[in-house]
Amino acid sequence: MKVFFIFLASLLFFSNARVYSQTRNTQPSKETDACGSLRYAHAINFCIYNIESKNPDIIYYFHQAGGSEKSWIQKKQTFEFYRALKSKNKSKPTVISISLGKFWLMTDLPRGKNKSLQSFFVEDLVPYFEQEIAKIKKVKIQNRYLIGVSMGGYNAIMIMMKHPQLFTKVVAACPALPTINHFSSPAEIEKYVKDTGADKRIVPYILKITRREFKTIEDFHRNNPFEIFNDLDQELPPIYLTVGDKDEFGIFDAVRNFSKLITLKTSELIFAPIANGGHCSMSPENIVDFLLEKKK
Repeated sequence: MKVFFIFLASLLFFSNARVYSQTRNTQPSKETDACGSLRYAHAINFCIYNIESKNPDIIYYFHQAGGSEKSWIQKKQTFEFYRALKSKNKSKPTVISISLGKFWLMTDLPRGKNKSLQSFFVEDLVPYFEQEIAKIKKVKIQNRYLIGVSMGGYNAIMIMMKHPQLFTKVVAACPALPTINHFSSPAEIEKYVKDTGADKRIVPYILKITRREFKTIEDFHRNNPFEIFNDLDQELPPIYLTVGDKDEFGIFDAVRNFSKLITLKTSELIFAPIANGGHCSMSPENIVDFLLEKKK
């Protein structure tokens, strides 16, 4: 643990990405090795869990809208995930949970004068975290997994489609795939609610996020996974998609349709709908089975 705090205290300057060290004076919880933040356009917060685990695998975690870098350890599903690992005599992997605030999308759009979040994550954050973590774990990283929930599920899909070789496997739980946005007409939004069974009280929440991220309709289309698929020229990694069939955001049909689409571009796709499940219903045990199964 002492070594890890030295790591946090010595976060280096990323000249290309304009990142400066900025650590917190908080003590780690029982499950958290440490949390900190980096500055890039605005603060990127992170928590790294199980840093000294001998498990050679690593998980990157993207939280849901309204969540934070601590969402991983605050979810009941995480403890079910750990229990499933233990039942298979597997130790906990190192988990890197990152956050850019309560609402953020992993688009390819530049942030002011800075590079896009996609480029920053792939080119700067992943190499740096893994270089430093390798010094502490003293175990060569074997598999790099990505798990995203809701908004984080969309973010996971975006990274997977733009950088398909980066992750061994990807889990997108209740990914918030966009089929309406703040450019949609009132008639289109009304039809969406009627067709999908979405809770109409939640629709303004969806539009708020798209309004924050997409200044033009072109920006929206450019970062729509359904449209990105048309230009996809590489095979995708194995992916696990799960969603409740009673999802209040009305995304069930979109996730099901997306699963049919990407079947053409991946060696393994598991679509795991949850019967009578609401938003972000999932089976941590099945997710563990998916991650541990050898690639086909």
